[in-house]
Amino acid sequence: MFDKLQNISFRFVFRFLMVVKPPPAPRVFEGVDASLELCRSVVAGGAKSVLLITTAGMVKRATVDPLLKTLQEAGATVHIFDEVEPNPLVSTVEAGIKRYEAANADAVLAFGGGSVLDAAKAVALGAANARPLRQLIGFFKAKQKAVPFYAIPTTAGSGSEITSAALLTDDTSHQKLFLLDHKLIPLAVALDPEPMATMPAGITAETGADALTHAIEAYVTPIRPPELMRTAASAIKQIFDHLPEAFQHGENRTARGHLARASFDAGRAFNAMGLGFVHALSHQLTAHYGVPHGRTNAVLLPAVLQASRHGIAPALATLAHQLWPEDAPAATDLAATFFIERVQSLMRALEMPSAVPEIKERDLDAIIRAARKEAIGSYPVAYLLSTAECRDILLKVKNGES
Repeated sequence: MFDKLQNISFRFVFRFLMVVKPPPAPRVFEGVDASLELCRSVVAGGAKSVLLITTAGMVKRATVDPLLKTLQEAGATVHIFDEVEPNPLVSTVEAGIKRYEAANADAVLAFGGGSVLDAAKAVALGAANARPLRQLIGFFKAKQKAVPFYAIPTTAGSGSEITSAALLTDDTSHQKLFLLDHKLIPLAVALDPEPMATMPAGITAETGADALTHAIEAYVTPIRPPELMRTAASAIKQIFDHLPEAFQHGENRTARGHLARASFDAGRAFNAMGLGFVHALSHQLTAHYGVPHGRTNAVLLPAVLQASRHGIAPALATLAHQLWPEDAPAATDLAATFFIERVQSLMRALEMPSAVPEIKERDLDAIIRAARKEAIGSYPVAYLLSTAECRDILLKVKNGES
């Protein structure tokens, strides 16, 4: 009962922060070479010294070269910070802040996937606030707005380019740490299919599964603004329609463009409507075992939807009727089952694994305790999974029975 009351209280706070006081909307550049258009806009807006945050791989493969050329031709000096790793560490962000200060930069440009975007957001916020980074961890801790910050996602999955959160990892404990603040949202975003066209099929599948999870978890929360419900549903449809094509034919810029928009829309939806137990459990599995976040989402999503159907069957049925009006059964329970089966079919088409064999039973208590704390205290969850239900899900996921 206490868990339920705590989560209901959180829903009111979350709704106020995200719906009543909505986050700002960034300017969006969209289409092939939108990233170059954004670069020219950054300099036109007054930036003279830009810190480009990316990965060493992006630099080595020369993926960043068109951005460097465009920024330099427009008159900016560019400094590169390419130390971001998957699941960025607090110490990495602290190093990025020092690099920003040493370069005397006046803008931050993120170019990469979710880890790069999260790290860059934290750098931009930390550089503007004369406080240790750890004092910004939590809800709305920053007093100053971030330094001018711009984002170019190179994967269609995290949605971090539109969310008010940055997820970091503690260097010692490997605990996941959240910065939540509307000041983290960039001034402008480029949804450019070009840098995504060479993304490997496996990463395309994992990031697409992440975006799908964002949109579905947002759609089934109790916070249901009509416009954002439509946004989430649209993202789900675009992912079902275009992810298999991008997986099979990564060079298809049209499919990539649809997925970039879907990821952005899914991020916008979950930023205002919240997430749920798929992400709460997934974050713990990634922290404990280093399994990619999109992969754990793909395996957990059907299992959590099935276990939560007491609270979300009507929402799943509505989605089924919207997406497949000719095929979905009329009855709510049957339509909800139909939707879950479609999710499972999509994951099979993407050749996603059906299990997370890395899970160790000795870790279950700690994983469940941390996941329930995250879900109950951080998300407006429609159905609160019990400790026993979480254990059952994890055992099924471990053994490939979900």
